Amino acid sequence: MSEIKEWQHGYPIEYLKDIEKLYSEDNKLIRSPFDQYKKNTIARDLHEGSLKLISHPYMPVPVASYSLTTSKVKTKISMHGDSVFGIKEKGDLTISNITGDLNYIRVELEKLCLLNTNNVWIIIKPCIVTGKQIGRAHV
Repeated sequence: MSEIKEWQHGYPIEYLKDIEKLYSEDNKLIRSPFDQYKKNTIARDLHEGSLKLISHPYMPVPVASYSLTTSKVKTKISMHGDSVFGIKEKGDLTISNITGDLNYIRVELEKLCLLNTNNVWIIIKPCIVTGKQIGRAHV
């Protein structure tokens, strides 16, 4: 077993690699390696509590995953920095980095939408089909 480095935030590298495998197909579609969801970002998001893993009782690794953050301040949402098309209010939820089994993800997102009284924003990357399908399912 290898030594755990500081950037791993205490998570074994094998565990981070297993989670990264969930994002392997999505990462292939992203042009910039800096936008890919990799081990270091996964470790940071796990440490901060924003990365949510969805498990199945009979599967050794997660079947789906997403990031969940809560807005701390009111923020304009714009496309390409020009056109404002929404405003995130303080307390609104933002879901991003969605990947994995769509059935599990839909159930999780439906629960979040039902249990939350604030807005729920879903951020998808246009090149990732899974994200598009989820976005359409919740419009």
